[in-house]
Amino acid sequence: MLEVEVSVLPKSVCPCCCDGVASPVPPQRILPRSIAGPGLISELLVSKFGDHHPLYRLEDRFTRLGWFLSRSTLCDWAKGAADLLKPLCERMVQRVLGSPMI
Repeated sequence: MLEVEVSVLPKSVCPCCCDGVASPVPPQRILPRSIAGPGLISELLVSKFGDHHPLYRLEDRFTRLGWFLSRSTLCDWAKGAADLLKPLCERMVQRVLGSPMI
């Protein structure tokens, strides 16, 4: 089941000054210019790499749930998550190669 998290950002106008409309900073996303949250990204990665589901099956699964997410979007999200996790992977490789036994 997918959930939508809606962030309502109220705008305000100061009648005393001429600074215009002020609004709070929107919450930061895990992937820039993306609507995906951390839960959806983790579901995508676990389904693709843990359960070995190809992206076309994930695309169909999300469509059945009422969400049309194109295969290219899913691929972009997987690549973005891989870029985020690259420093962690490199650190794990250093730790394994630096240990006395593998």
